[in-house]
Amino acid sequence: MAYFFDTSAVVKRYMTEKGSGWVDRTLEKESPIWISKITLAEIYSVVGRRIRENTYPIDDLSLFRKMFERHLGRNYRLVQVTNEVITLSQHLLLKHPLRALDSLQLASALITHKRTDQLNTPLIFVCADVRLLTVTEAEGLVPLNPNDHA
Repeated sequence: MAYFFDTSAVVKRYMTEKGSGWVDRTLEKESPIWISKITLAEIYSVVGRRIRENTYPIDDLSLFRKMFERHLGRNYRLVQVTNEVITLSQHLLLKHPLRALDSLQLASALITHKRTDQLNTPLIFVCADVRLLTVTEAEGLVPLNPNDHA
Protein backbone atom coordinates (compact mmCIF):
# COMPACT_ATOMS: atom_id res chain seq x y z
CA MET A 1 0.00 0.00 0.00
CA ALA A 2 0.98 3.59 -0.49
CA TYR A 3 0.03 6.37 1.89
CA PHE A 4 -0.32 10.11 1.42
CA PHE A 5 -0.53 12.02 4.72
CA ASP A 6 -1.85 15.56 4.87
CA THR A 7 -0.63 17.87 7.64
CA SER A 8 -3.43 16.96 10.05
CA ALA A 9 -2.15 13.38 9.98
CA VAL A 10 1.59 14.12 9.98
CA VAL A 11 1.31 16.37 13.04
CA LYS A 12 0.00 13.41 15.07
CA ARG A 13 3.51 11.95 14.91
CA TYR A 14 4.89 14.92 16.83
CA MET A 15 2.00 15.83 19.14
CA THR A 16 0.02 13.37 21.17
CA GLU A 17 -3.62 13.59 20.17
CA LYS A 18 -6.43 11.34 19.02
CA GLY A 19 -5.11 9.06 16.28
CA SER A 20 -1.44 9.46 17.22
CA GLY A 21 -1.07 5.78 18.12
CA TRP A 22 -2.33 4.65 14.73
CA VAL A 23 -0.06 7.15 12.96
CA ASP A 24 2.98 5.96 14.95
CA ARG A 25 2.26 2.28 14.24
CA THR A 26 1.65 2.93 10.55
CA LEU A 27 4.79 5.01 10.11
CA GLU A 28 6.87 2.33 11.85
CA LYS A 29 5.94 -0.27 9.24
CA GLU A 30 5.09 1.80 6.15
CA SER A 31 7.77 3.92 4.62
CA PRO A 32 8.12 6.14 2.77
CA ILE A 33 4.98 8.18 3.18
CA TRP A 34 4.08 10.75 0.54
CA ILE A 35 3.54 14.31 1.74
CA SER A 36 3.10 17.59 -0.10
CA LYS A 37 5.91 20.09 0.17
CA ILE A 38 3.40 22.57 1.65
CA THR A 39 3.28 20.30 4.71
CA LEU A 40 6.69 21.69 5.67
CA ALA A 41 5.15 25.14 6.19
CA GLU A 42 1.80 23.91 7.50
CA ILE A 43 3.30 21.79 10.26
CA TYR A 44 5.37 24.71 11.55
CA SER A 45 2.18 26.77 11.49
CA VAL A 46 0.45 24.19 13.70
CA VAL A 47 3.39 23.99 16.12
CA GLY A 48 3.69 27.78 16.33
CA ARG A 49 -0.03 28.22 16.95
CA ARG A 50 -0.06 25.59 19.67
CA ILE A 51 2.95 27.15 21.37
CA ARG A 52 1.16 30.53 21.37
CA GLU A 53 -1.98 28.86 22.75
CA ASN A 54 0.12 27.15 25.47
CA THR A 55 -1.03 23.70 24.30
CA TYR A 56 2.44 22.64 23.15
CA PRO A 57 5.47 23.24 25.36
CA ILE A 58 8.03 25.56 23.81
CA ASP A 59 10.70 23.35 25.41
CA ASP A 60 9.70 20.61 22.91
CA LEU A 61 10.32 22.83 19.87
CA SER A 62 13.96 21.86 19.46
CA LEU A 63 13.13 18.15 19.70
CA PHE A 64 10.28 18.56 17.20
CA ARG A 65 12.60 20.28 14.71
CA LYS A 66 15.25 17.56 15.01
CA MET A 67 12.75 14.74 14.64
CA PHE A 68 10.90 16.32 11.74
CA GLU A 69 14.09 17.06 9.81
CA ARG A 70 15.35 13.50 10.39
CA HIS A 71 12.03 12.04 9.25
CA LEU A 72 12.08 14.26 6.14
CA GLY A 73 15.26 12.57 5.05
CA ARG A 74 14.20 9.04 5.93
CA ASN A 75 10.45 8.55 6.01
CA TYR A 76 8.78 11.05 3.72
CA ARG A 77 8.72 11.51 -0.03
CA LEU A 78 7.97 15.09 -0.95
CA VAL A 79 5.51 15.94 -3.70
CA GLN A 80 6.58 19.24 -5.23
CA VAL A 81 4.03 21.98 -5.78
CA THR A 82 4.34 22.15 -9.55
CA ASN A 83 2.24 23.93 -12.16
CA GLU A 84 0.34 20.65 -12.57
CA VAL A 85 -0.53 20.65 -8.86
CA ILE A 86 -1.63 24.31 -8.98
CA THR A 87 -3.82 23.74 -12.05
CA LEU A 88 -5.48 20.68 -10.53
CA SER A 89 -5.94 22.58 -7.27
CA GLN A 90 -7.78 25.35 -9.12
CA HIS A 91 -10.07 22.78 -10.72
CA LEU A 92 -10.78 21.19 -7.32
CA LEU A 93 -11.57 24.59 -5.77
CA LEU A 94 -14.22 25.26 -8.41
CA LYS A 95 -15.70 21.79 -8.02
CA HIS A 96 -15.66 21.28 -4.23
CA PRO A 97 -16.01 23.36 -1.03
CA LEU A 98 -12.30 23.26 -0.13
CA ARG A 99 -9.85 25.63 1.47
CA ALA A 100 -6.89 26.57 -0.73
CA LEU A 101 -4.25 24.56 1.13
CA ASP A 102 -6.55 21.54 1.33
CA SER A 103 -6.97 21.69 -2.45
CA LEU A 104 -3.18 21.72 -2.84
CA GLN A 105 -2.88 18.70 -0.53
CA LEU A 106 -5.53 16.81 -2.48
CA ALA A 107 -4.07 17.80 -5.85
CA SER A 108 -0.67 16.56 -4.67
CA ALA A 109 -2.23 13.26 -3.61
CA LEU A 110 -4.12 12.83 -6.90
CA ILE A 111 -0.94 13.38 -8.89
CA THR A 112 0.91 10.96 -6.62
CA HIS A 113 -1.92 8.48 -7.18
CA LYS A 114 -1.22 8.58 -10.94
CA ARG A 115 2.36 7.51 -10.20
CA THR A 116 1.53 4.81 -7.66
CA ASP A 117 -1.43 3.52 -9.68
CA GLN A 118 1.02 2.55 -12.40
CA LEU A 119 2.51 0.20 -9.81
CA ASN A 120 -0.97 -1.24 -9.10
CA THR A 121 -0.82 0.17 -5.60
CA PRO A 122 -3.83 1.99 -4.18
CA LEU A 123 -3.10 5.34 -2.58
CA ILE A 124 -4.62 5.87 0.85
CA PHE A 125 -5.20 9.53 1.73
CA VAL A 126 -4.75 9.95 5.49
CA CYS A 127 -6.32 13.05 6.97
CA ALA A 128 -8.22 14.13 10.10
CA ASP A 129 -10.49 16.58 8.24
CA VAL A 130 -13.85 14.93 7.54
CA ARG A 131 -14.82 17.43 4.82
CA LEU A 132 -11.54 16.88 2.97
CA LEU A 133 -11.92 13.11 3.30
CA THR A 134 -15.39 13.31 1.72
CA VAL A 135 -13.98 15.17 -1.27
CA THR A 136 -11.04 12.77 -1.41
CA GLU A 137 -13.38 9.84 -1.78
CA ALA A 138 -15.43 11.68 -4.43
CA GLU A 139 -12.17 12.16 -6.37
CA GLY A 140 -11.43 8.42 -6.30
CA LEU A 141 -8.86 8.05 -3.54
CA VAL A 142 -9.16 5.80 -0.52
CA PRO A 143 -9.82 8.04 2.53
CA LEU A 144 -8.63 7.17 6.01
CA ASN A 145 -9.15 9.18 9.19
CA PRO A 146 -6.55 8.31 11.86
CA ASN A 147 -8.98 9.60 14.49
CA ASP A 148 -11.16 6.57 13.77
CA HIS A 149 -8.38 4.24 14.92
CA ALA A 150 -7.05 3.74 18.43
